Amino acid sequence: MDPRHLDSGVMQRHLATQGFATLLIDIARAAILMRAPSLKQDVTLAAARSQWLPKTPRGSTLIARENNASAGA
Repeated sequence: MDPRHLDSGVMQRHLATQGFATLLIDIARAAILMRAPSLKQDVTLAAARSQWLPKTPRGSTLIARENNASAGA
C-alpha cells in the first residue's frame, strides 16, 4: 500500500480483505450509535477528537489525565 494514496475507502477495503470485515461493521455501527463527529466530512481531526473522547469511558479518563497533567505543569 502506498501511504500517499491511503484514504478511508482504501483502508476499509484492505482491512476487509485481511479478515477484519466484521470488526469494521461493528466499529461503523458503534460510531453511528454514538453519533461520532468523525463521520461528518466538515469536522477537523481536533474537533472530532474533542467531541468523541468525552462520549467514551476511556476517553473521559484520558481527558481527565491530560487536564491534570497540564494543570500540574
